[in-house]
Amino acid sequence: MSIETDHINYLIYRYLLESGFQHSSFTFGQESGIAHSTIATTHIPPGSLIAQMQRALNYVQAEINLSDEGLPADPKYLDEIAPLSLLESVQPSICEERRKDLWQKIQQNREAEALNNEKLGTVSLEIDNEHIQSFNGHSSAVFMCQWNPKYDSIATSAADGTARIWSMDKDKMQTPFVCLHPNDTDAQDVIGMDWSNDGDYLCTGYFDGHLRLWSGQDGELQQRLPGSNNSISRIKFSPNGQFIAAGDAGGTVMLWAMQSVKKLLSAICHEGSVLGLCWIGEDTFVTSGTDSIICKFGVKRPYVQDKLVGHSDEVNAVEWNSSLEMLASASDDKTVRLWSMDNTEAKHVIQHDDVVGCVAWNSAEATFHILASGCRDGNIRLVDGRRGVCTQTLEAHAAEVLCLQFSPNGRMLASGDAGCRIIIWDVETGNVLKTTMTEGVIYSVAWNADSTHLALTDSAGHVFVIDVETSV
Repeated sequence: MSIETDHINYLIYRYLLESGFQHSSFTFGQESGIAHSTIATTHIPPGSLIAQMQRALNYVQAEINLSDEGLPADPKYLDEIAPLSLLESVQPSICEERRKDLWQKIQQNREAEALNNEKLGTVSLEIDNEHIQSFNGHSSAVFMCQWNPKYDSIATSAADGTARIWSMDKDKMQTPFVCLHPNDTDAQDVIGMDWSNDGDYLCTGYFDGHLRLWSGQDGELQQRLPGSNNSISRIKFSPNGQFIAAGDAGGTVMLWAMQSVKKLLSAICHEGSVLGLCWIGEDTFVTSGTDSIICKFGVKRPYVQDKLVGHSDEVNAVEWNSSLEMLASASDDKTVRLWSMDNTEAKHVIQHDDVVGCVAWNSAEATFHILASGCRDGNIRLVDGRRGVCTQTLEAHAAEVLCLQFSPNGRMLASGDAGCRIIIWDVETGNVLKTTMTEGVIYSVAWNADSTHLALTDSAGHVFVIDVETSV
């Protein structure tokens, strides 16, 4: 391969001409002699200079991804380093510094994985495949799973434009009821989903901004609830089933009365997306968002009644404890805050070492005061909600904890992470009971009512149910 000055000049000339710099291209063509050149240009496509620069940039990036021994980095680590800009790629010192940073992070991750594998103990902790039932049907990431409170079935929602209702009857497991949403949108994400407390209705929120009610028995569409112009991110039935509250990606909060199917509220209450929503009684609910604010709403007075201010960054989740009458919130500001609803200031602030993405209360009578929080650093903290202090840190995840839920009997905690691992913990001892890996990021976990089965979903489109009773 040879590089000639005339060839470089011609590509620069073409770039100037194609970019609309007519005077500059004319002057450059005259001064470089390109205007009188005999270079054969018939088959040179537009944008050739940019294309070649991009190839060169990719080559420099590939060199950074090589170790001192010339071995390539595992693709799963490549997100650890920011891509080079064009000007950075021509500065050897920056390229070498970037390469060293990458391999230092890779080494740290490998050491963390080795440490966590050591904490997980022997292979006997791995759940045998014979205890795991796979449900096939979704063609894209599955965001949520939730057990029906009345029937022995699971609902799942995914990025393929469907929600599915799976029966636990062995003869019907692989033939779910498919709740099909319109496919005339750019994306087909069904993110928000919730069962009514009597199990008769499944409500889904779709990318088109509308809610839909489906029969819990046969998956037939019962009602379409006009929503907003943004994707629905959160949905929750009220405890008595008389109302549905929802929030969308544009910060709009909505409320419907089930009996009349009348919209009681539709207002932009957050700057940015609604990230969390929960009911704190029969007629009161709260929402949280990317604006760091928690808003309180009433059914009788459907507007913002109070704002809980204290977080300094996105509030990712809110969860209510009816026994303690306390709200827990998890935030990117590395704190969990516990709120008594008679005060707009937090009662307790629990500091964490990293972003807190999820929280869950233990609902069992003997352990109702325990709160679990999941962090980006892979740690889970157990907090005594009565005193607002961390009593134990669970360390076994090597990646960000994205979801967690206590078993209804209060004895176990299930957690899933961005590294495709699911862990079942003993709440009393903090030990790992069982663990397994999937092919995708774990998006959700859900226990059935008697704590014998655990459902989980992942980014690879999988739905699994673990028979905990026989495997733990």
